[in-house]
Amino acid sequence: MKDGSLVSVIIPVYNNERTLKKCITSIVDQTYQNVEIILVDDGSHDNSRKICNSFKDERISVIHNSNHGVAYSRNCGIKNSRGDYITFCDADDYYDDTHIEELMATVKKYNADITVCGYYTEDEHGNKKSLQGLSGYKSKEDIIKGLTISNTYGGFCWNKLFKKNIIGDVRFPDDLSLLEDTYFLLKVLQKAKLTYYLSNPSYHYCYNKNSTTRTSPGELIRGDRSLYLLSYNKIMNNIDFSDSDICLIKAAKFEIALGEGKALLNSNYKSKKTYKNLSNEISKNKQSFFKCADISTNRKIKRFIQLLIYSIRTI
Repeated sequence: MKDGSLVSVIIPVYNNERTLKKCITSIVDQTYQNVEIILVDDGSHDNSRKICNSFKDERISVIHNSNHGVAYSRNCGIKNSRGDYITFCDADDYYDDTHIEELMATVKKYNADITVCGYYTEDEHGNKKSLQGLSGYKSKEDIIKGLTISNTYGGFCWNKLFKKNIIGDVRFPDDLSLLEDTYFLLKVLQKAKLTYYLSNPSYHYCYNKNSTTRTSPGELIRGDRSLYLLSYNKIMNNIDFSDSDICLIKAAKFEIALGEGKALLNSNYKSKKTYKNLSNEISKNKQSFFKCADISTNRKIKRFIQLLIYSIRTI
């Protein structure tokens, strides 16, 4: 399918020689052909640059930068995009061959400003698990629930298609080391009138269980949890939320802080200052967690027991 609106696919690249060819090929071979593929090489020092340049397809453009980070690369892609719609793909991942066609059909049918799809998580052995909810229009609060207390929709940008005019001047912040895509999504959500969720999974998020940088979505690496808390604080300081949205974010912060505290205790970490900071976060946000009607009783009981143990061990 070559007719229809132009879709810009932005792929930030940094030392992805092992997976990059499969990623690009999956987009070149889409049944929806009216795409431009923007590869933004962030100063790779492996064979990624060579792989980017090896594709002889007029729809592909390659931008080579010095190393600035993924936010800069995505912003560079947005700046150079010509499409009516913008989507993203990480260079570790790949699309099913009907991915864009299904998203565009959904956009046309439901007039969505943002279209979200289900996705697969896939480990290094090819074992796949689908994450999907129920198709339908979703409110801003629905999306926030699906990126805080569950991971159904995710705070990432790679399983989402955006109308370019809805993005406008919103960009990924380059001063966040984590959750820069969540910040971007939440800023665009402020402007969107209609968001539609398509349950069919057609994006493959690929990870390595032993990786120190890329894990299964929703699984936080020890030490990164503190950075997540800082990022959420910036998000809350820069975006206007309803009281119910703030409650959901605080509930997420409670679980992040408690999880970090548990992980540090299990590793015999000794910094009293760190535990004090985590305890403050736990104390500030626990009420929101336990009051949240969208969190199951079993999950609350589990966290209550963990909180009890944490409190005893940090006396």
